[in-house]
Amino acid sequence: MVDIEEYFDQSEHALKSLFDCLNHYKELARMSVAPVKAIRHSGRLGEFEEKYLQWRSLPEVKENFEFANYAKEEFYASKFSMHVVCGSILQISCKAIELFSSNHKLDEASSFLFQKTSQKAREKTIKFAIGRVINSVPAGLVIYAGRNQYNHFEEEKLSDLNTRIFDSLARNHGGDYIDPAFDLQNNIVGLFSSNICSILDWNSYENYILDIKSIIESSTNA
Repeated sequence: MVDIEEYFDQSEHALKSLFDCLNHYKELARMSVAPVKAIRHSGRLGEFEEKYLQWRSLPEVKENFEFANYAKEEFYASKFSMHVVCGSILQISCKAIELFSSNHKLDEASSFLFQKTSQKAREKTIKFAIGRVINSVPAGLVIYAGRNQYNHFEEEKLSDLNTRIFDSLARNHGGDYIDPAFDLQNNIVGLFSSNICSILDWNSYENYILDIKSIIESSTNA
C-alpha cells in the first residue's frame, strides 16, 4: 500500500490539471461580469437615462458588453464540467482521508451531526471528522458530504448524516438566512461540488495540497 506522500505524488499531475481547468472556468465567470459605470447627475428627470445611453453607446463599452455576454454563455455552457472537475477533486481527497486518517473518536462539538446515525455508519465515517471547523463541520466531513452529494445527486434524498452536514453549512455561518449555496432544497443548484471546493478555499493546487495534508495530519494529533 502506498503512503500519503506516494499517494499525492502519483495523483499530482491529475490534480494540477483539474485545478487548471477549474481556474479556467472561474476566469470565464470573472470575465462574464458586464461593465459598471457610476453616473453623476443633478436629479433632472431623464438625465440619468440620457447619460447612461450616452455611455452605453460608446464603441469600447459596446465591445465590453459583447465580450461579457460571450463569456457568460461560455461559462454557463461549462458549469456542469466545472462541477465534474470539483467532484473529481473531492473524490481524490475523500479517498486520501479514507486511506490515511487514523481518527477513531468523535469531537463533542460535532457529535450533533451523527444523531440517529447507526453504529456501523458511525464507525465508517468517524475517520472523516477531522480538520479545521467550517460552519460547525470538520473539514473532512465537508469533503465527505460534498463528494457524496456529487456522486449521488440524482438520488431523491441523501443519508441523514450528509443532509445534516449540508444543513449546518447552510445555516451555521453567523447569519439568520439559509445560504442557497449549500441548501439541498435549492433545485437551481443541483450539484454542489464547486461550492464545496469554494468554501474549503481550494482555489489552487498549492492551497489544496497544503490543506488536505494538514487535515489528514490532524487525525494523528487528535
